[in-house]
Amino acid sequence: MRICLLSNAWSIHTKRWAIFFQKRGHEVHIVSKGGFNGDSIEGVELHVIKKFTERPGIISEFLNYRHLSSQVRKIIGEIDPDIVNAHYVSIYGVLASAVGFHPYVATVWGSDVLQDINRSYLIRLSVRRALSNADRITIATHDLQKHLIQNLMVQKEKIEIVPWGVDLSIFHKGYESEVKRLFSELDINPDSHIILSSRSAHPLYNIENIVEAIPLVLKSRDDVVFILLKGSGEPEYMQQIESLIRENEVQDNVRLIRREVSPHEMAVLNNAADAFISIPQSDQFGLTILEGMACGSVPIVSPLPFYSQYLEDGRNAIFVTPEKPEEISDAILLSISNQDMRERFNNQNISIVGEKEDWNENALKMEDLFKRLVSNKV
Repeated sequence: MRICLLSNAWSIHTKRWAIFFQKRGHEVHIVSKGGFNGDSIEGVELHVIKKFTERPGIISEFLNYRHLSSQVRKIIGEIDPDIVNAHYVSIYGVLASAVGFHPYVATVWGSDVLQDINRSYLIRLSVRRALSNADRITIATHDLQKHLIQNLMVQKEKIEIVPWGVDLSIFHKGYESEVKRLFSELDINPDSHIILSSRSAHPLYNIENIVEAIPLVLKSRDDVVFILLKGSGEPEYMQQIESLIRENEVQDNVRLIRREVSPHEMAVLNNAADAFISIPQSDQFGLTILEGMACGSVPIVSPLPFYSQYLEDGRNAIFVTPEKPEEISDAILLSISNQDMRERFNNQNISIVGEKEDWNENALKMEDLFKRLVSNKV
């Protein structure tokens, strides 16, 4: 098949899908508003589209929409793909819908249908139209299906549940020598306990509340080091986080990784960590949570409905209120001090991911969906 992915090329998730389809022998094109932010992908062709203007305002948004959709229409006409798959509906799904190519699969990421639709009526309307025009809509969780049907008027028969999953050849327990090297590179005492903030530096993930919890933890014990990731986050927000670290005078117990990390590096970080923290305001079941679970790190997470698919407070995770640093601090101290709990959580979570969230098996389901749609193409 000739597959056209409309998605952010810098995203590790986009790269993972592109590499999977390319290795399966398909011709893969990515249409994106930006480049790869790193090395290109062998055998995958990137087509970059540009905004008309960077000026704010409704008129500018309309001009950008017209300009971007015109570029996408031209590129798709030149590629002549067998199928178009748009990732992140509020941006790339809207553009794919405007072009009118079929078969078109809309892949929901989470914030695109949980948060973005609340920013304005126009965005909600555009997302509804993008979903309505899709031949199929892929989602990762059953709860997200309920949300689409109830809040965005999606027909149930259009929805396919395709969990993305994690690459279990990368995310697993182990990496002892690389964990030791990580401690050395980050100048961390080998006897320290590690808490990983596993999400990107973005306000959605409440990183500032994690930082506010750090001095509370250090009042009880000083052998805890926090690793915070910038990832694909916002530079301005990262600067705010750094200022907050200085204000709380916890620099000695914080390590900042200001670049994007590879999946392999993420697996090492999760193996180094006693616990990882993911406390967004909204989310579907984030892949970073599954990655941490697969590596045996204790999940400290928000009490979101979508997380109940696999996680239960006190059974295999610790739920905290994102706005309460005291709760976050208590959860961190519990995850460090209770070895029996850690082992119990780890065994359950590794089993869950192995049985339900194997990337290689789940990606084949997406390929099968594409083949079915292409075979029915008129």
